Amino acid sequence: MTNQARDSELAARRLCEGNAAAIIVLGGDGTVRAVSKGSGSVPLLPISTGTNNVLPEFVEGTIAGLAAGALATGRLSLEQVAIHHKWLELCVNGESRDRALVDAVVLKGRFVGARAVWDLADVQQIVVTRAHPWSIGLSAIAGVVRPIGPEEPVGLALSLRGRVSPQEPISPGRVFAAIGPGLIVGVDICAMRDLAIGDRVELTASEPIIVALDGEREVLLHEGDRLTLTLHDDGPWILQVERIMEEMVARGMFARAKSLTEAGS
Repeated sequence: MTNQARDSELAARRLCEGNAAAIIVLGGDGTVRAVSKGSGSVPLLPISTGTNNVLPEFVEGTIAGLAAGALATGRLSLEQVAIHHKWLELCVNGESRDRALVDAVVLKGRFVGARAVWDLADVQQIVVTRAHPWSIGLSAIAGVVRPIGPEEPVGLALSLRGRVSPQEPISPGRVFAAIGPGLIVGVDICAMRDLAIGDRVELTASEPIIVALDGEREVLLHEGDRLTLTLHDDGPWILQVERIMEEMVARGMFARAKSLTEAGS
């Protein structure tokens, strides 16, 4: 144990080696991202217990166990009840370095420090695979402009001017979003473009920058480094709890041998 994200990646890898059929993940977007690095083709059922919870669901534990168990015992097919989640591949100077499942944020700075990103003053770009206005986190900024579902074959790239004060004159590109509990901020969007699968966002650092992946500062780039973010659609399998439970009902998996009508008669 190192008390770092790599512990989750290693645990997932060992679960795969032990022939796990499904992995339930307790955490936020960053934890799911770490687990996905080691989970391979084993499906994940993320339960929201983290700081940024765009990908994990708020689901009761008993229901999560029923859903994961139905798949793990082979009663349901993966393709029916799960999705291949999109992801962003981060490359530095042509070398693949890391990934994000929800968002990658580029901000000025040279120190990782506190990993969560709360201050938008230095944020330059946000690239997302999905975006919802009801989410908490930086992807919510994209969500209030262009909502994107997890199964849509698109992403979104935003260029920002940074956080703005309520006293500043209103700008045509200004939006407000909840990026944390009780934290609603305004930002000015300078540019925005849709990303198709395979599209890239490229930039060359003119000063030290940090890339935050799924809400956590992870990668430091120096002046002159080249950054590439590429959108893919073959990420980890994510179980859809509602689909599983509805499919179980449709197949009569909660019913006894006799129908309820027969039992009543």
